[in-house]
Amino acid sequence: MQRITKNPISLLPALVLWVSLSLFSACQPEQPSREPEVLPADHYFTLQLAGQPIAVQLALTEGEQTRGLMHRPSLQANHGMLFVFPETDRRAFWMRNTSIPLDLAYIDPTGRVLEVHALFPYDERAVPSRSNNVSLVLEMARGWFKKNQLGPGDQINCLEIQEAIQSRGFDPKNFALTRE
Repeated sequence: MQRITKNPISLLPALVLWVSLSLFSACQPEQPSREPEVLPADHYFTLQLAGQPIAVQLALTEGEQTRGLMHRPSLQANHGMLFVFPETDRRAFWMRNTSIPLDLAYIDPTGRVLEVHALFPYDERAVPSRSNNVSLVLEMARGWFKKNQLGPGDQINCLEIQEAIQSRGFDPKNFALTRE
């Protein structure tokens, strides 16, 4: 039987290829291990309204805004929903399929509360804003604004809202908020 031996020089091309690939992959910029985390629609963000901390879910898409707080049995203390719109306009809200008594604040692009209205469970009559400069709407449990002595003229922190929008994976520039 004849023994076959490889000439070491015949292995040279394979060795050069292996070294080249190793060096090439070492020169590639390191890729991040994962994409930045995008928070879901049901995440609560802590914001400040006139120094009062509130925990709100953001309603950013048309679907989220249509659903709002429908079909929820309750709302925790100091929790609510903030609707953020891409443009200022006159707004109107109703309570279809919503069993929780709510207060609603219409807010301008600078974060200033313009007006507060009481909403009644299952009432499908629209409650319109008087102003056509509304870009934010905050829904909280009935009596929350009165209990916390908050109302027209009070300010919500727009910078915190912009950060929350970004955490949801949206560009804050696509919403009608004053950039500060």
